[in-house]
Amino acid sequence: MLALSALLPAYSHPSSVCAVGDLHGDLQHALAALALCGAVDPETGSWVGGAMTVVQTGDVLDRGNNSLGVLRALWRLQAEAEAAGGELVLLLGNHELMNMQGKVHYVHKAELAAEGGAGAWKRRMQPTVGDLGAAL
Repeated sequence: MLALSALLPAYSHPSSVCAVGDLHGDLQHALAALALCGAVDPETGSWVGGAMTVVQTGDVLDRGNNSLGVLRALWRLQAEAEAAGGELVLLLGNHELMNMQGKVHYVHKAELAAEGGAGAWKRRMQPTVGDLGAAL
């Protein structure tokens, strides 16, 4: 009889997994949540999770006044995680999808204004031609 362990890949260092969601444009709390699971340094915001996997379950955008700051931080951390042998998986939530569909009623008014208004935001979030929408 073949042992189940013979079918599974051998890992020299087990890594941990953490899931976070609903960061909603709040960079300070987003980094605090990632620090709680050991993925980022609470002082620098840099990846310290090594080979761990973090799954961000969506809803990065809207409600808070720094959605783009959170998104950019996650993209930076994704590259840092990969360089360290870890992984930051970014899933789309309903708020990302709404933004890509041009629905901006949950976007913080100050953030919309800082980006040139609703029209400019919608253009950036278009999934095929917008710089942010295409990157999502």
